Amino acid sequence: MVGKAEHLERQGSATLQELAAAVATAQRVIVWLAAVDVTLFRMPVPPLSPARLQAALPNLLEEQLLTNVSDCVFSSTSEKGPLRTLAVTQRAWLEALLQTLRQLGARHIRVLPEQLSLPYHADEVSAQISEQGQLLLLNLRLNEHEGMGLLLDHSTQLLPSLRALIAELAITIYVNDEQYEHYCALFGGDNKIKVLPLTRMPIALHEVSLNLAADILAAQHSTWDWRPWRWPLLLGTALLLTQTVAINLDWWHLSREARDLRTSMTQIYLSAYPKETVILDPLLQMQQKIATTRREAGLSSPDDFNSLVAELGAAWSSTPAPTSITAIEYHDHKLNVTLKDKVSSVAIQTALAQHGVTLETSPDTDRTWIIGSKK
Repeated sequence: MVGKAEHLERQGSATLQELAAAVATAQRVIVWLAAVDVTLFRMPVPPLSPARLQAALPNLLEEQLLTNVSDCVFSSTSEKGPLRTLAVTQRAWLEALLQTLRQLGARHIRVLPEQLSLPYHADEVSAQISEQGQLLLLNLRLNEHEGMGLLLDHSTQLLPSLRALIAELAITIYVNDEQYEHYCALFGGDNKIKVLPLTRMPIALHEVSLNLAADILAAQHSTWDWRPWRWPLLLGTALLLTQTVAINLDWWHLSREARDLRTSMTQIYLSAYPKETVILDPLLQMQQKIATTRREAGLSSPDDFNSLVAELGAAWSSTPAPTSITAIEYHDHKLNVTLKDKVSSVAIQTALAQHGVTLETSPDTDRTWIIGSKK
C-alpha cells in the first residue's frame, strides 16, 4: 500500500478476493504489471492526437513483436517531443484482471509497468528483487524511460547478470526487509552496489504517464455501466408509472363527469323539446331555441341591434358627450361604434356595465368601440 508521500507503507501477498475490502474503499487502484510481462520501447512517433496515436500504435509496433497485435494492449506516454515510451502486454489476461477489479468495486484503475515504478537517478540504475515461487524476478530501471525484467533460477546468477547488462554504473537494489541481510552479504564484494530495504523505496507514480488499462476501460465504458444507477433508475421508473396511472385515473374521472353532464343536458333538452331527433350540442341548440322563441314572441335578445343601441343611447345620455359618433355597424351580435375623436371610454363603460353590456376598444384603432352583451 502506497501513502500520500508515494512511499511504500505496507507490503505483503494476498489473493484479489482477500483484498476485496481494500479495493472497494480505495480512492484508486494501481496495478504494477511484472516487468517480465511488459515490454517497453523507446521510439519516434508521428505527431498525432492521443486518440489517433493510440489507434496507430499496433501498426507502429507490429514489426517489433513476435505475436499478433490483436492479442496485445498498447499504451504511450504523454510527453512532448517526437520520442515516446511505448508499453505492450498481453490483452486476454489483462482484460480478465480488470473485470475482476471492477467486480470488486474498483473505481479508478491504472495499470503500469513495474520497471517504471523504481526511482530514477542520473548515472545510476535502480533494481528490485522479488521471489516468484522457485524463481527470482529481477526488475531493472535502466534510465528515465527504459526498463526490463529477468527471471533467474538462483541468486548466484544475480551478480553476473547485473554486470553483463550494466557494466560500470552504480546500482541501488531494493529487497524485502526479511531478505535484506542475505542480499547485503551476496553483493558485499561490489562497492558500486547498494542494497536497501523495500520500505525505503519511493514509488515513482508521478513519473509514469502511460496507462495500459485505458484502452480496455474506454471500450468497456462505451457500453454504459448501468449498475451504479440501478436504484435511481428504478425509483424514477416507479415515479413515472405512478404519475402515469394518476393522470389516466384523473382523465377517466373527468371523462366520466363530462359524459354524465352531457347526458344530463341532453335529457333536459329532450324534456323541453321532445320532438327533436338530432342533438349535436344540447347547450348551443337550447340557446338557439330560446332566442328563436323570444323573437317569435316579439321580445328582443340582449345582443340584438336594437337592445345594444338602446343601452348605448341610455349610457351616452347619462354622461357628458365628449365627442360625436360618425358610424355604427352591427355584426356578430356586437356594435362597432366609430367616434370622431379619441376619447376616454371609462364613463360610458361604467354606465353600460350596470346593465350587463361590455365596451372594449378595438385593437385596430382607438376611435372604435366594440359593444356587446354579457348575457
